[in-house]
Amino acid sequence: MTTIDPNRLQAIHTQFRSGMSSSQDTQFAVKTIDRDDQFPNTPVSAKGKVFSGMGLGDGGLKGIADYLQKNPNDAALFLANNQIGDLGTQRLAELLKQNQNIQHLILSHNQISDSGAQSLKEMLAANQKIAWLVLQHNRISDVGAQALADGLAQNQTVKHVVLADNQVGDVGAIALAGMLKKNRSIESLFLQGNPIGEAGVRAIAEAVIGHPSLKRVDLQDLLPISEGLRQFVRSQGIIKVS
Repeated sequence: MTTIDPNRLQAIHTQFRSGMSSSQDTQFAVKTIDRDDQFPNTPVSAKGKVFSGMGLGDGGLKGIADYLQKNPNDAALFLANNQIGDLGTQRLAELLKQNQNIQHLILSHNQISDSGAQSLKEMLAANQKIAWLVLQHNRISDVGAQALADGLAQNQTVKHVVLADNQVGDVGAIALAGMLKKNRSIESLFLQGNPIGEAGVRAIAEAVIGHPSLKRVDLQDLLPISEGLRQFVRSQGIIKVS
């Protein structure tokens, strides 16, 4: 496995959160996004080209398709901060139904809403390669979270899901909790910064009990919850709550 020094790893972490751009090919150990700069998961190597922050928009996805055809061994697709909306997400999802090489799909800081999440649901049912699905800071609400939950329930390869800083409420959280009862291979779920309240938090906390592979759930910066529920959540050990 490729190794990098801690400063390089922190730079990658910062890039994921800010959508900084780079034109160089990359091969490095990728770790998860977290608000307190901890990296709890085992790193996985990923080779790919960073297209983040290039202002591609929906129309720029044609160039991505051409690039992947010429570089079939790439395992990572970095598309953060590109003003990609639902139409672009639909095009990307259609591409990834056929491409079974991409393992890391980074779509943070874009303009993806529920319609785009529906396209990703259909892709997840067909693609059995993607391991990292990063959708932080988009416009996904309960309807989109329900769609993603349906897709993830049919998928056993996605290990890490980042839905932080979206518009997911209790209904979406409850749907994701239901997904956890069907998907027994997911390892981390990041939901911090969403308007999730008592009902959603409780559903997630109950779904975590006895899960065979889940190692980390982030529920920080949500709506206020009772102290009793907070203590119950913390008792699960793997859930981080503020």
